[in-house]
Amino acid sequence: MEYNVQKLKDSVNAIFDEIVAIRRDLHMHPELGQQEVRTSKLVQDKLDEWGIKHWDEVAGHGVVAYIPGTDETRAFGVRGDMDALPIQEVTESPFKSVVPGVMHACGHDVHTAILLGTAKLIKDMSPLPVGVKFFFQPSEETIGGADQMIKAGFMENPKVEKMLALHISPNFKVGVCEIMPGPMNAACASINVKVIGKSAHGAYPHKGLDPLIPACAMVMEIQSIISRLMDPFDAGLVTIGNFHSGTKDNVIPAYTTFSGTVRGTSTELCMDIANKAKRICENTAAAYGAGIEVEVEQGYPALINTVEMAELLRDVCTKVLGKEFVHYKPRPTLGADDFAFFSSSCPSIYYNLGTARPDDDNPALLHDEKLDVDENCMINGMLSEVGMLLEMM
Repeated sequence: MEYNVQKLKDSVNAIFDEIVAIRRDLHMHPELGQQEVRTSKLVQDKLDEWGIKHWDEVAGHGVVAYIPGTDETRAFGVRGDMDALPIQEVTESPFKSVVPGVMHACGHDVHTAILLGTAKLIKDMSPLPVGVKFFFQPSEETIGGADQMIKAGFMENPKVEKMLALHISPNFKVGVCEIMPGPMNAACASINVKVIGKSAHGAYPHKGLDPLIPACAMVMEIQSIISRLMDPFDAGLVTIGNFHSGTKDNVIPAYTTFSGTVRGTSTELCMDIANKAKRICENTAAAYGAGIEVEVEQGYPALINTVEMAELLRDVCTKVLGKEFVHYKPRPTLGADDFAFFSSSCPSIYYNLGTARPDDDNPALLHDEKLDVDENCMINGMLSEVGMLLEMM
């Protein structure tokens, strides 16, 4: 669909102050996954104010807004996640978080504000040929709200044909749009291990069975999966981020527990690594005569962008942002995002939006207590989202 780029920029600039105010409100009042009550209410209030139809309490506290097109049997979708992280903010911002120990350190406040702005702009342009559903998604950082929204049926009636979403990236200066065709983010799984021994006095280890020793061996041996049990050209990892054993220095504990995350650039690779880790743990426990309980749980699938949509987004961002601001991502990352559930459901594009200030050569990165984005990124976010929706029409 043809559109006037300058007119779109003027429309974005006209609502920018309002979107900034929304973002600052959200940033000051962050809520963790499955607790997004105030955030959801703010979204609902704005949608009501702008006369946009919506469904509430979707997959917990999610909201789905819908602007029908002239063809009411078709729809495109846009996702913005809403939850925050359990991090104490350490910035000098006048609108820093007022909630102790909770912070929008992954930029979901920015995502939500941009999506509201995109909804307002599309509403002002309606009716368009194809309808648009706006997924204000809860629980990205916890239980995977995207999967729950899909299972609740909101990709249907009308069926969402294509999806898009953006994510802030402090790795780039404000204005940059980073695009990657094909596999972009990893699939993930979790592994939880309990090694069962027999408690004893630390001076008489032979009278017990120390679970700490086989557990340490497991953690070390698991790393050999990457170096020796998988193709060197595949990308994957196992990170053990939690390890606990014992209560006192002279007591051999009855059990040792540890847990970690597994990543792979395909869901199949990720689960293969996880199952190999499970086998190593079980066999190591047997070698030491210890008991073992191992749980492997599949998490988010791999996030794979549709090549044609990536190419279209490149053209859109070249048009609305400028060719010099369009970057191609050279390789996938082993980060995970539950937008992968959407990209597994229909042709999709997920891309990164630069947020670093022009004069900041060492910005705080995602999940950092000092994350502080340049709010001008929201102009580029709205331009790219709206431009992409119009181009797909």
